[in-house]
Amino acid sequence: MLHQAKETIAEYLVRLGPRNWLFQSSFKALAALRGFKIESSPEHITVEKADRTVILGCDQFIFVPFIVNNYDLYFSTIESKISNGRRVLDFSTPGLHRYSQRNVAFYFPSIPEDDVMGAYTASYLPQKGDIVWDAGAHAGATSFS
Repeated sequence: MLHQAKETIAEYLVRLGPRNWLFQSSFKALAALRGFKIESSPEHITVEKADRTVILGCDQFIFVPFIVNNYDLYFSTIESKISNGRRVLDFSTPGLHRYSQRNVAFYFPSIPEDDVMGAYTASYLPQKGDIVWDAGAHAGATSFS
């Protein structure tokens, strides 16, 4: 059929999964063209550029292109931790991360919603003891602490 969509190369590679050699080789080569280094282990995927590292869990492999495309945004939005002289953002497990523009901490179960972080605190910065309702606000991936 003419209307039937064909699978893209990226979709094919993602379907192969993070442990597939073709997936790993392709994403590493593509990232290298943009100055990134990607390493995989059984537990983690690291995305590195200059003195900065993002750590993902293997189950988050589908986010690797998004991390590469928004690398600077993540480091300008979320406070990184220093480890072995590198600025590190570890999203491999759920954790508390500080939103740098408002000095507010958010619990991220995985990759933060970087493009909407300012909306959380633009109108009002919740104070200790406040009750905040987040009704119908998308998937609820982050929460204020």
